[in-house]
Amino acid sequence: MSIEKMYKDRVDIYKLKSRQAEGSYGVPGPIEYYYSDTPDYENVKCSVQRRGSVNIIQGDPFQEVFEQYKLFLPNSIELEENYKVIFKGKAFYTGIPFSYRTHQEVELRRNDKHGKEE
Repeated sequence: MSIEKMYKDRVDIYKLKSRQAEGSYGVPGPIEYYYSDTPDYENVKCSVQRRGSVNIIQGDPFQEVFEQYKLFLPNSIELEENYKVIFKGKAFYTGIPFSYRTHQEVELRRNDKHGKEE
């Protein structure tokens, strides 16, 4: 059985990009990091599995939600740390990907305050 047969989920992937902000007086501005509005990889076939349980920390005034998943996808997708992955309408961020001969795996993390992306 090939690993692609296990790919039942779909995700959108956004690369972390940077640009030099405008400076003044001949001094360059700071480097700004951002994700574009359109995905770099759209509707990617993959497998997403939950790792552990959802942790909720009650804060004042907002609660914090921590979740971890593992993403399995083809080696043809370029993946690096801190890429944004949209899975079932929620934003997750990648850890360091590990490539194998047949596929790659990466940890996904979600850290929201009151269910809203920070």
